[in-house]
Amino acid sequence: MMKNISEFISEKLDNLFTIQKNVELNRPNNDFGDYSTNIAMQISGIVKKSPLEIAQIIVKIDFYK
Repeated sequence: MMKNISEFISEKLDNLFTIQKNVELNRPNNDFGDYSTNIAMQISGIVKKSPLEIAQIIVKIDFYK
């Protein structure tokens, strides 16, 4: 399951920012959600957007399209 989500996010990042990057997902403490990644921080310098802006874009991705 995590691999499918990672690949999906990687594909969407390529579509949105024309960047190819492997997305690593982690399982945080249950108080903080189901999955986490630091991909927004990793690519912020490359795409010239703040990690917060990138994260806000990522959370809006429709996983059912």
